Amino acid sequence: MDQKFKNWQQQYQQSTPDVDTSALIKQVSKAQKKEQTKAWLELVLGAGVSLYCIYVALVFAASLLSSALFVALSAVPIGFSLWSFKLKQNNWQQQSVDVNQLLAIKRQQLHTQLRYWRVNAAIVSGLWLALLVFAVFDYAYFDNGSQWLVIVCVNAVVLAATVARFSYLNSKFEQRSNDIAALLEGTRGAE
Repeated sequence: MDQKFKNWQQQYQQSTPDVDTSALIKQVSKAQKKEQTKAWLELVLGAGVSLYCIYVALVFAASLLSSALFVALSAVPIGFSLWSFKLKQNNWQQQSVDVNQLLAIKRQQLHTQLRYWRVNAAIVSGLWLALLVFAVFDYAYFDNGSQWLVIVCVNAVVLAATVARFSYLNSKFEQRSNDIAALLEGTRGAE
């Protein structure tokens, strides 16, 4: 019986993928702590924007209608922040040390990161193009485009950094995704 157990144990160890579970747990935990910090910051900023809307309604609004509009708008940032916070808080409470779930979380983080930088690159590109058009228009018609030229050049550096980051992540995405998929397959096959 002991020999059969040793054989079974050896086969199991050979078929189990080599996953550093403690490193994986640390990575996921670190990412979740970042998400918690962002969620709290978003909640505080949402409350700040809502309070500012109420302040504007009480101090600067010219009519009762505009005051009512600002008070009504004040519910949007805090409402969204509370919803987002609660959604993220549910994810914190669903922590698990199961390797399959940790790898699934890593895969989702990878997809989210790439999507974030793709959208960021598109928005920064659009902003840069709009600034370029405005600078050319301002220079051609008002002959004071030098300040806009500086802004376009500074934003070109931001654009280059954003596109470089997106390109780097995009070039590594398939390999990282395949690595996670292989680990997931290995853990499922070992079950």
